[in-house]
Amino acid sequence: MLHIAYVDPFERLGDKFVLQGYLTSYPITYGASLYKSNAYFFLEASLLSQFVALAIIIELWLFRRFWALALLFIALATTFSGTGVLLIAAVFPVLFVLKARDIKTILLTVILVMAVAGAIIMRPAVLDRVSEFGQRDTSASARFIEPYKLMAHEALVSAPRFLTGYGAGSADRMVASNDALVNFSAVPKAVIEYGAIGGITFLIALAFRIGMSGQPPPIVAALLVLHYFLSGALLQPISVFVLFYFIASGSQRKPRSRVWLRRRAVSTGDHE
Repeated sequence: MLHIAYVDPFERLGDKFVLQGYLTSYPITYGASLYKSNAYFFLEASLLSQFVALAIIIELWLFRRFWALALLFIALATTFSGTGVLLIAAVFPVLFVLKARDIKTILLTVILVMAVAGAIIMRPAVLDRVSEFGQRDTSASARFIEPYKLMAHEALVSAPRFLTGYGAGSADRMVASNDALVNFSAVPKAVIEYGAIGGITFLIALAFRIGMSGQPPPIVAALLVLHYFLSGALLQPISVFVLFYFIASGSQRKPRSRVWLRRRAVSTGDHE
């Protein structure tokens, strides 16, 4: 964004020192000189976008410091990835309902939305990413369209196999044999590999555990959306560790996890 030449400090490392299968650095459009930021040590710009968006949600819920939100938004804008924006948009209704009487939160959120709109207007390349949903072999199509098309196709081909599953690793084999770019998120991967019965049961159990972690509702909602729909993986180590961290840290303070509910009840005049 500042027209400073991008340098990847890890590009000279051998393959055995860098995780494979990730686009660690690439331009915002084919042939462009402007690169998406991955903060040098994130595997992909989309992963940085997800973590920054999660930090924005936590900041809006707990601290609401304008300078911190401004820095986080600048970091989000440099990724040129829509994943973080989608996460904020998905969790915003939860934040709005629970913080409806907090004028500061509402104002900060409005400013954030206006900044996002301004960034899109100033950078048409960002706006062009919206059209990816209708095109094959694009990041948006590979993550949000093709996996569900394959899942629906398998359901029509063999209903019994769809119910019982094709076995662990079968989704990856489908990717290898498919002529379109596919990146399975947690939901279609679990259903295809473990069947509609086992996969959905597993996903419900995991969602229940995340919901019972003791974390505030906005963070719970963010973790669910992030892991189930945006991460592009079911058991990716980074995604699993993030869930483990928030579940473990929330469970440690579980006796106090309802404090915010009691405070809200007092502020609204409700009593148990």
